[in-house]
Amino acid sequence: SNRKDMQLPKEAGDRELMCLVRDRADMRAFEDLVERWEGRLGTLLLRLTGNIQCACDLRQEVFFRVWRSAKTYNDAFAFSTWVTRIAVNLARSNAAKESRGNGNTGNHAPVDWVDGAATLEAVEQAESLRAILERLPVAEKELLLLRFQMELSYPEIAETLGIPETTAKSRMTILLRKLRNTLSQAGFQRSDLTL
Repeated sequence: SNRKDMQLPKEAGDRELMCLVRDRADMRAFEDLVERWEGRLGTLLLRLTGNIQCACDLRQEVFFRVWRSAKTYNDAFAFSTWVTRIAVNLARSNAAKESRGNGNTGNHAPVDWVDGAATLEAVEQAESLRAILERLPVAEKELLLLRFQMELSYPEIAETLGIPETTAKSRMTILLRKLRNTLSQAGFQRSDLTL
C-alpha cells in the first residue's frame, strides 16, 4: 500500500499522533511527536539532572520507551502527562544510580533557571536564585518544573507523579511558602517575588 503517500492531518494533536503510533506503528507520526517534544523534554531533563550529556541520553531513552511502549498508551490520558511521567521516572532512576556512585557525574553545566538578566544586579539576583533552586530536593524541583516550565495543570501534575491532586496542590503551597521565606532571607524583596 501507499503508506508513504498518506498525509497526517495538518493540525494533528499529540494524542492523535500517539494513537497513530500505537495503532499503526506510524513512523511519521512518531517523528512529529519527537520534533514537538524534544526541546521541552530536553529542558526538563537538563533542569532535573544538571548534566547536558545525561539529559540528552535520557531524552533519547524517553523516545525509545515511547516507541517501545506505544501499545500501552491509553488515549483517555493526555500524551503530555504520559511522556512527562516517563521522563521524570527516568530522571529519578538516574539520580538514584548516581547517588549509589555508578553514574557519570562529569559534564555538569549551570542550569538556566532564570533567563535574560539585563543589569549586574539582575545577574547577581539570577545567580542567587539559581543557587537556591539548585539546592532544592529532587521532588520539589520536579514539582516546580512540571508546574512552571512544563505548564502542567494540577490534575496533570498529579497524574504525572502518581499522587492525588490535593497532594500536588498542598505540596506546591508548602513549597512556594518555603521558597518565599528562603528568598526573603536571601535578600529578595517582596516585590521581586511573584510566586
